[in-house]
Amino acid sequence: MKVLVATHITQGDDIGDYCATVEGELVTPAIPPCRDRLCGCARGFTGLGSAHGTTTAIVADLAHIDEHLLSNSVLDFLRRTGRFDGLSTSAQYTLIMDHTYAIIRAAKDHPIGTVVCRTGKSIFVRESLAA
Repeated sequence: MKVLVATHITQGDDIGDYCATVEGELVTPAIPPCRDRLCGCARGFTGLGSAHGTTTAIVADLAHIDEHLLSNSVLDFLRRTGRFDGLSTSAQYTLIMDHTYAIIRAAKDHPIGTVVCRTGKSIFVRESLAA
């Protein structure tokens, strides 16, 4: 399945780049920006394992990942980071699906090996790797 994973490729090419994720970990583009407009959240992807951010991700085909495993990874991330606090079961399910499908949509739109960045809800190509 095509997904987004953290990468150090092109990291530092743009002013304000940051990376505190683990190379190759699954990332989500669906984190809403925080209230501090200067923080960089609106430009980052969040690692599902580390819960840290990066401004670069790469489209990868991970054969061992399917939609069910991806949504379980999202579920684990959301539980560990307290994002379910105060939410109804229905709202929790919606949040899981929002993240899962945001990852799937973003990866689907680009060839494997494409480095992508994010600004708000827009995901764009930073660099495509030669096959």
